[in-house]
Order: sequence, then structure tokens, then C-alpha cells
Amino acid sequence: MRSIHHLQRFVGPICAATLLFVFIFTPSCTSPQNTLSERAILKKFNQALVSQNDFQQYVGVQTGTYECNDTETRHILRELEAAGLITYSVERYAWWEKEMKSVRKPYTVTRKAFYGSYNTTEYKWTKVPEYLFCDHYVVSVSLTRKGERLALSEIPAQPMPVDKDLQQPNIDPSKYVWNQTDLSEEWPTIPNPFVDAQPDRAANKRNEPDKETSASTPKKQAVIERIDSLQYTAFNNLVFESDTVYFLSHRIEGIKARNIQIFKILGVSTANAEVVCRMKDVSDAGRIISKVENGQRSLRKASFTYFLDKGWVPDEEFVPYDIFE
Repeated sequence: MRSIHHLQRFVGPICAATLLFVFIFTPSCTSPQNTLSERAILKKFNQALVSQNDFQQYVGVQTGTYECNDTETRHILRELEAAGLITYSVERYAWWEKEMKSVRKPYTVTRKAFYGSYNTTEYKWTKVPEYLFCDHYVVSVSLTRKGERLALSEIPAQPMPVDKDLQQPNIDPSKYVWNQTDLSEEWPTIPNPFVDAQPDRAANKRNEPDKETSASTPKKQAVIERIDSLQYTAFNNLVFESDTVYFLSHRIEGIKARNIQIFKILGVSTANAEVVCRMKDVSDAGRIISKVENGQRSLRKASFTYFLDKGWVPDEEFVPYDIFE
């Protein structure tokens, strides 16, 4: 019995030392640098979307009277009108113009030589008619009452995050004596004797046309005939005036993080993940212009760096992007 108690007194310290050794030398698997949950990734990802003003997407619509020759754009305007956001009308102004254009035409010349004659090609400038069809579409777009309630004059700007550690003090430079005194210098102007001594020559030089500019500027061909000139006159009498308004297209949110990787680069813990995003709050303007719908998903990539004082932080140049684009 005595030997058993003696053994317990001897074995006890050994076991305690062994446990202490295992505790000290076993690497910790629960260190914050080694863990980044899906929930934390989604929270930081969505916060980054908000801070970068990327979680809300907007589309622009040009209102007023302006020229719009693109058929696809006019089709979108008709769809916006059907959705009750705008009123839309279009007028076509078309006419034909005839101009005389200078072209370099080849012609064959027969030359004589001591062995006989031969043909060669030479060129000369000649005037030929050129016919141009001028086709212009002028649209008039205005907001309906529904459109006025939803439209914005500009895209809302997200305020930049403030670094409290670098917040500057309020400084009033006017309280310093050197800012209360006129310290400017004034010196008389010394005229250029080479120029001022010959005013006539300098004036003539200023009035001379720029030879290089005038020689390199092509002359516009004059229209010698215009069919349906009333259309031309009506188009040139129009007054164009337009502005751009913006509609909310849709919002984006991260709903799932996957393929999470945590590794170290030169001792710095970094993390990468793919984030599945979902579109929500899609407007009719977003459906028509951006071609999106509620529930549509995209895959984006996010990366983070671990800081001892801040924990996991999205990379400084973190911009979510669709890896399928």
C-alpha cells in the first residue's frame, strides 16, 4: 500500500508536466487567424458592397428633345413608355443631297518609244456626283407622374468612410500674422524691345493666316442640290435640349460563401472565397434596360487580410466582380 501511494506521488507530477507540454506545443486550431466563417464573410462582403456604393445599381434615361438614330434605344424608350415611366414621341427628318466630289481616276495613255509604242496608266482629278441620304430621328421624352416619383437627378453618392485615426484638427490660417499682411511683390513690366520696336511687323505677323493649318484643313464639299429641302430646314430649326435622370435598377446581396481558403503569404494571413449574389428589388427600368430579374444570381470573388488590431478586413482594393464576365 505504501508503494502505491509513493507511485502516485511520483506519477502525478509527471502527468501534469506531460499535459503542460502538450498544451504548450500543440498548435491552436481556433486562432482567429485560422478561421473565417461563411457568416462573417457574407457580413463583411455586404458591408463592402454598401461602402463602395455597389449594392444598388442605377440606369440612366435621357429626357427632353434630342436626336436618337439608334433603333434599339428607341425600342427601349417605347418599353419605358409602356411601363408608364415616360411619355415618348418621335419625328423623322429625311432628305437626299447631291454633292460633287473630287476623285482621282486612272486613264490609259499611249507613249512612243524607239522600239514602238506602249501603254501606261496615269491619273487625273475629276468631279463626280455623290448622293447622300440624310436620315434623322428626333425624340421627345418626358417623365410621367409615376416616373417623377421614382426618378433621381443624380446617382446617390455613398459617403466615404472616415479614418478616425487620421482625423485632422480644425485649422484657421487667418489667425496668423503672416496671413493678415499683404506680402505680395509688384515689379514694373519690361517690354520686349525686339517686338515693341517694330509694331507694324508684329501686327502683320499676327494677321497672317497659319499656312500649315489652312493647307491641312480640307474644304467641305458644297451641296449643289437637295431633294425635300423642307425637311432639311425643319430639322435645322429644331432646338435640342436634354437631361439625364436615373432610376434604381436593382439591388445586390451576397447570400452564400463557398470555396473558402485561408493561407499565409510571408506570414500574413489571407483568405479567398466565392460569394453567390442574388438580385432583389428589381424595378421595371432595370428589367427593360439592364435585362435583370428578381432572384437572378451571379458569382463574385472576395479576398480578405487579417490584421491583429482589426481582424479580417476586405482587401484595400476590394471590388466585387463577376468572374463569369
